[in-house]
Amino acid sequence: MPALSLEQQDITGIQVRVASVLTTNQEVTPSNNPGARGTSILLLNPDGDALSYQLTVFGLDFGRFIGDRTPFTADTNDDVTKVHIHNAIRGENGPLAFAPIDLSDPTIDNQDADDLQFQLNMDGSVTLTGRWELTDPALISLSEFVDDFRNVARGGDIPLYWNVHTEGSPSGAIRGQLIERGLQSPVRLTSELTTSQEVTPSNNPEASGQSVLQLNSAGDALSYTLTVFGLDFGQFIGDGTAFTSDTSDDVTKVHIHNAVRGENGPLAFALIDLEDLAVNDQDNDDLIISRNEDGSVTLQGIWETSDPALIPLSDFVNTIRGSAAGEDIPLYWNVHTVGSPAGAIRGQWQPDGLTGSDLPNSLVASTSQATLQGSEGYDRFTLGDEVVEDTLQQHFIFEDFDVLDEMDLGTATVLSTHVISSDRMVANLSSGDTLTVVGDIITAQTQMMTV
Repeated sequence: MPALSLEQQDITGIQVRVASVLTTNQEVTPSNNPGARGTSILLLNPDGDALSYQLTVFGLDFGRFIGDRTPFTADTNDDVTKVHIHNAIRGENGPLAFAPIDLSDPTIDNQDADDLQFQLNMDGSVTLTGRWELTDPALISLSEFVDDFRNVARGGDIPLYWNVHTEGSPSGAIRGQLIERGLQSPVRLTSELTTSQEVTPSNNPEASGQSVLQLNSAGDALSYTLTVFGLDFGQFIGDGTAFTSDTSDDVTKVHIHNAVRGENGPLAFALIDLEDLAVNDQDNDDLIISRNEDGSVTLQGIWETSDPALIPLSDFVNTIRGSAAGEDIPLYWNVHTVGSPAGAIRGQWQPDGLTGSDLPNSLVASTSQATLQGSEGYDRFTLGDEVVEDTLQQHFIFEDFDVLDEMDLGTATVLSTHVISSDRMVANLSSGDTLTVVGDIITAQTQMMTV
């Protein structure tokens, strides 16, 4: 039976929405599962007597809970033993409040057995869906935290955190503080990269670039498309051969820095960095680099709060949301080359006119087997509830989906995704339907994690 979406579990009234990004570095005791991470969305219902959750975990072995209960791999280090919600502030360990699963203590294991469901996704991750209810035998009642949920400031921490324990990390492999994440409008930003913005003069006079970025509604992922002209990315594409014999335009780093226009600032996030292996490939899980017909190169990816940035994305969310269209924010692109080690082209970020309440072009699938054709502007693709709730197994298509656009899947939720090509992806929905997204699949994947 497919897991119910959070929207299906709590239908009426005003809810409190929180989210959590689970990482190894939030653990007080160091984790021994460096490749693990997770994301979660939770909703407190209007009556305050049920907290619905959806938790997706990457890089850990839930095999003993799914199918024939056989671990996915022979390595026991990543075998999950407990999934807990604890009570403490960030950076401190606290008492156990609620245990969806706990193999080490039969008296608290399966506290959520009446509705907890496991789903193995096509990318190898596992999604847990369930509800913490007042009627569940928790060690600390949900009622103790209702006021924390209802009174938390926008973007503030709640004194509860996920902790996923494994054989190799008995104190916890990944941890994630619960954070208020009421949905807001996505914010679109643009950046023009030029040589003249560099503080140290550039030695690549022919170079330039342009970028479009979008902070998602939850504020935990920033999708970007960066196109660069006049620089050599040959070592990152195809067989790794430089485009030309001239090495002065060979790209060595693509960075996001933190500073105002006209000043150099510290590195926040590194897409690629050939000189510092400690920060290289911070975005290697979704970064796509492609060469265009005109010789330019386009980089696409997502800066997520779970990425190992030197300065976390969360530090800039309020600034991005609070800035007016056309106003500089203290973040800029810097593309470095062999000939311009301090930077060949730089581009300060600015929110543009589609920030906030500007209305998109609404595209609604109100009939079965519908194809929604996007435009060059800001589109909102919606699956109408009447088609999602139909008993037919249907196939919908979102054509020309790009970084400006939004999707609304109605009462359906995403069970798994499968990338067909660089611009085509298929998603399996809880309604039994399938959805093909054609276009910017990186932005689509980011949004699917928050629906």
